[in-house]
Amino acid sequence: MVKRLLVVTAILVLLVVPALGCGGESPSAALEEFTYAQADNDCEKIINLLTEESKGLFSMATGTEMDPVEACRQTLEANPQEVEITKFETIEENIDGDTAEVKFSISGKVGGEELTQEETITMIKEDGVWKVSLL
Repeated sequence: MVKRLLVVTAILVLLVVPALGCGGESPSAALEEFTYAQADNDCEKIINLLTEESKGLFSMATGTEMDPVEACRQTLEANPQEVEITKFETIEENIDGDTAEVKFSISGKVGGEELTQEETITMIKEDGVWKVSLL
């Protein structure tokens, strides 16, 4: 489980999204904001855009019960990457009540290497706001 989190986090950090205005308006908008927050190493925004259940994965990754924002910072500091997002595109968004699946494509540079990848992420609406689920 922790290994999957690290792989997903690495993919997102390496390839995913910058932060736009206000997340939660739609699953795609929240995912895009989350992705750019990762590229910017903005742990407060990253954690704010995760489901409550997913926040605990950062603490699990560090093997401690520390604050999720601090655990995020430690995770990103332990795996520094130079990331530049050049394009984020929503391919498909399927909403079913308070759950959505967002298929997206992201292009950018990671450590100077050009990369493009397609992924599908589950989004969950919590308290009226769309959040990223890493589970």
